[in-house]
Amino acid sequence: MVQDPRVTTLLGRLGGLYRDPARVDRDTSSLLKSSVGTHLTPGISPLVENNGDSSHCLVLQGTIAIVFRGMTYQLLVDIYLPPGYPIRPPVSFVRLAENMYLKESHPHVGSDGMVYMPYTHEWNPRTHSLIEMVVAMSSVFSADPPVFTRAAPAPAPPPPLETPSPPPPAYSSYVSSTSNNNNNNSNNNDSERYMQEQIAAIMAKEIEEANSAAEIAHSEQLTQTKKQIEQEIQELTDKKIKLNQHITTMDNKTTEIENWLEKSNKNDTTTNNLKQEINVDDICQPVNKLNTQLLELSAESAALTDVMYFLDRGMYMNQIDCTTHLKMIRKLAKRQFLIRAHLIKINQYTVSQQQQQQQQQQVN
Repeated sequence: MVQDPRVTTLLGRLGGLYRDPARVDRDTSSLLKSSVGTHLTPGISPLVENNGDSSHCLVLQGTIAIVFRGMTYQLLVDIYLPPGYPIRPPVSFVRLAENMYLKESHPHVGSDGMVYMPYTHEWNPRTHSLIEMVVAMSSVFSADPPVFTRAAPAPAPPPPLETPSPPPPAYSSYVSSTSNNNNNNSNNNDSERYMQEQIAAIMAKEIEEANSAAEIAHSEQLTQTKKQIEQEIQELTDKKIKLNQHITTMDNKTTEIENWLEKSNKNDTTTNNLKQEINVDDICQPVNKLNTQLLELSAESAALTDVMYFLDRGMYMNQIDCTTHLKMIRKLAKRQFLIRAHLIKINQYTVSQQQQQQQQQQVN
């Protein structure tokens, strides 16, 4: 239930008077928002204890409804919440309006207006509440109103301040005294019905408020869940679009690679065919006769080197004798010497020709 801001402000002014200010705030706000506490107003007022001590505490001042002989009346009351609340029960007083007087020897109201009744006498902070206390007070006073009016009212003497309040009456005596009076029995039945109706109305209102709060919380939770689901769906949709784009890109790249491989395979096949058809000797063609002679002599010198290598291998493996080996090596070495001398002359001639050409270019 939503707390009454007036009560919260007053509790802030009282400071740390109460051990459980949250309970005080909750109970008082519940009473003020209920049908039985509509005409009550919160405030701060001093409470004088029986031992003479005084302390400022929270008070609810106003009227409560009582039903007497079929008529509804508003009874002035002050409901104090002492510093020990909720361990201590509330302290209530009946206040007098103009031309109203307290009944003498009333079983539930003292001469100073303090209220005594079984509900507060048996107060339990875990099971009792302010709303039920006001309903019980209304029921008790509906059966036996504590005030009356006179046609020619006389001024009532003020009650002595030092006169102690009478002790609370025994609940059994109250029951026995009311059971002997037929009129009181009728009033008791009316007050019980009134109390039951008030309690039922309060419970129905609290149940309705609780259901409304639960529906609002459930609706907010559903709205939040819906937004979260929509956000997740949007994120998944964006991821799906990106994945489709990546798949399209991969397909295009795959197609390009396949085309490149196919083209490369065709080129390799053509190259292999050309390699098989072209002779290696036909690829290398000298430019002039001098280069032709140089190429032939270089090839012959390399061939002679290979022949002498295999002759060495043959002698090492005892395939030819030493005399034959030396004879062949001497012949081949002589031929290779002449070839290399010829190659040196060709190189010298080529170098001299290049130098002459460079000199002519410099002169020109």
